[in-house]
Amino acid sequence: RASNSGRPDVLRLKRAEIRDTQHPNGAMVAVSTLVPADWQTTGGVDWSTVQGCLQQPSLSWAAHSPDKQHAVAMFPPISWGWTTSSVPPKGCIRTRLDDAAQVASFYLQNLPGVRAEILDVARPDEIQPLIQQMNQQIQATRPVGQQWADIAVLKVRSDDGDVKSDSYMIAMTTHWYAATPDGWGGMMESGGGYLAALIAISTEQGKLDQDPPPALATVMSNMRIEQDWMLATGRYMAKLRGIRFDEQKALFNASQAAARSNSSILDSAHDSFQQRSASGDRTQRRLTESVWETNTYDTPDGERMFSTAYDDIWVLDNGDYALSNDPSYQPFRDSGIDGRQLNRVY
Repeated sequence: RASNSGRPDVLRLKRAEIRDTQHPNGAMVAVSTLVPADWQTTGGVDWSTVQGCLQQPSLSWAAHSPDKQHAVAMFPPISWGWTTSSVPPKGCIRTRLDDAAQVASFYLQNLPGVRAEILDVARPDEIQPLIQQMNQQIQATRPVGQQWADIAVLKVRSDDGDVKSDSYMIAMTTHWYAATPDGWGGMMESGGGYLAALIAISTEQGKLDQDPPPALATVMSNMRIEQDWMLATGRYMAKLRGIRFDEQKALFNASQAAARSNSSILDSAHDSFQQRSASGDRTQRRLTESVWETNTYDTPDGERMFSTAYDDIWVLDNGDYALSNDPSYQPFRDSGIDGRQLNRVY
């Protein structure tokens, strides 16, 4: 698939930054990744939600191809709460949502201007260690009652009136529940939760399992929460909430682990969906599965991951990357920009 490379068999990638221009410590990069050079990106970090019921900075971002047939999106978070008493519950939305699939379904039902249908839900065995890690890291944040994390991968078909898409969506959530005496001989129950991440990769309808572009695996696997932003935000939020910094840092550590695991989560979920499918050519399936896999390379920007669908990875002098399977490819001759070939990390 061509991507401003000058050649149809070369995928050109650029660094994309999700910037936080409202941070109390000044503007900084919150998250970075790699996207095809001709893709458009929108979004950033919103701090107006810190003083509201969400009590967190809100991050939303999207990147899409020029024809909008391929896209990656990070949706704004939500919080919710419920109680059996007359006291208003914590959280922005008054409802009960007990797992990640319920949260994603609720979210999709309430997206303005979008009709969405959940086709399948998977919880591959490979994501269980990440759920356990998230559970361990949220224990200190709510010592009373029960708390737990959940991750689900959903296969979704949607229509926003402009583009009809099929998507894989990763939903990562945290939940809590407590029961306390109500003073009248009974118990008062309450609960709630927070959507830690809702990330979608999309293709045109009918193409998700047939020919997902290698760029999607590269975008997902290279999402990186920037350390400076993570630490500065953690310290500020810990001070604002009056909690120890190490408790707030645990939440960000969980988010960082989730960001690093996005590609592998999609990979294992994709396998799970395919195994449940009764149709599909086996050779085509193997070809599709290889698209989701990545190899790691040393780059000037640290270690980055690129799809195994390409044999040769080049870094260009302007900071972009060129991915090719043609052993005769020469950056300056073919793209007009010089560069050097990268070494794979084994």
